[in-house]
Amino acid sequence: MAQEMWIPKCGHVGAVTRTATPECEICGQEHQFDGWYLTMHERMAVYQYVYGLKPIGPHRPLADDVLAGKREPCRSCDGRGIVTLRRADHWALCATCEGTGGHWNCSPEELEALRRRVIEDFPDSGVDAGPHRFVSPGLVHDLGTGTIVDLLREPMAKGNEPQGDDEFEDEFEFIKENGELVFSLEWDSGAPGAGAGIESVYRWNNKFVVSSLDDCNPGPFASLENALEANALLNVNAATRRVFSSLLPTNDLAKQLRCREMGLTILINGETWISSATGRFRRASPDQ
Repeated sequence: MAQEMWIPKCGHVGAVTRTATPECEICGQEHQFDGWYLTMHERMAVYQYVYGLKPIGPHRPLADDVLAGKREPCRSCDGRGIVTLRRADHWALCATCEGTGGHWNCSPEELEALRRRVIEDFPDSGVDAGPHRFVSPGLVHDLGTGTIVDLLREPMAKGNEPQGDDEFEDEFEFIKENGELVFSLEWDSGAPGAGAGIESVYRWNNKFVVSSLDDCNPGPFASLENALEANALLNVNAATRRVFSSLLPTNDLAKQLRCREMGLTILINGETWISSATGRFRRASPDQ
């Protein structure tokens, strides 16, 4: 999903112009909040929809040369495709450009002629349609077709579609029973009758499934990242007790966790961490 970005205010991040970290990890200086932005896969989905071309490939230099000048950035969203809402804690698709980040400055006929020029030189570069949605936790880059697909709304490459509920359930159960536990989030509300549980992700041959007592999107997914995003498993709150991942180093996992509360203490890969005022986690000192 869309992500918050900050402008670095110190010199410890080199040439980076924006970062997903609200404060410098070296000096602790807070960065300047710059609003919400589309993620990499979401930007790729917009490109695929707008230009009718694959977002990555040898055709891009030619496509960028003949097509990029035919788009004008949207003034309402500054070309982002999304706008940051007044309280800055959420976002919305830009209504002016319909989430595409810009407008054409040429006729449909001229656009199609330029697009055909690219496809004539690179026959495999064209796509018939983009994902149903630009913003979705299920967006992935299908390496089989070179396109962006939404796993929550459409199948992967032709031939990889699920063949029925029984086959899907068999695959899920097989991966769950035989796969490696690569992520878990344990929570306990502490209130009588309110419940507790563990959300788990299992891997088998680079396929990932999610197991939960609550309703969830079980997958399978092509990566741990997709499984976590599709089920919001990186969001933690006061009920969260511990988070574990065998694939993510502790520092990396801590950076990816999202929290809206200050002073929240949880175990991350067995170590005690505390959330700061910005919602980011830091290791607890020995006396805490």
